[in-house]
Amino acid sequence: MMPRSLQSALALGLVLLVAGCAKPDASATPSETGQSNEANPPGQELPAGHPQLEATTSQAVEQPEGGMTVAEVHARAAEFAGQSVALRGRVVKANFGIMGSNWLHVQDGSGDPATGSNDLTVTTQGRAEVGDLVTVRGVVAADKDFGAGYRYSVIVENAEVVVEPVPLE
Repeated sequence: MMPRSLQSALALGLVLLVAGCAKPDASATPSETGQSNEANPPGQELPAGHPQLEATTSQAVEQPEGGMTVAEVHARAAEFAGQSVALRGRVVKANFGIMGSNWLHVQDGSGDPATGSNDLTVTTQGRAEVGDLVTVRGVVAADKDFGAGYRYSVIVENAEVVVEPVPLE
């Protein structure tokens, strides 16, 4: 019989793999991830069968007062680890009910797609759909390792997510 901690790690890995939410170790080679550099920019190599982001945005999004851009959160992750941040962006991928949270990928037009600094993973109890403009307030975690090879260089956890209303024309 496997130790309970190993069972938990394997179950977590399976859930994240099926959901397509975790990013593999950036040092993995294309042959290890199952996809070539031609198919994905550097820093975004994904394991075989991993769903691609549903959409991306290069459109700049105005940040809330005192807020940060996605690129700034990436660049200053170690500095802000354990602290609350605010940002505004567009949801480009959403997975619901994983490990008791909803997992969103948010982009605001900042950062470099080649390094992945244009996309930020957010966990929340709130709900937002792909395409929604959201304001996010949550706690930064740097080098978060969920085990089973699922590791994030930066993630915003336990965020309050507010979907902004679509203006009437």
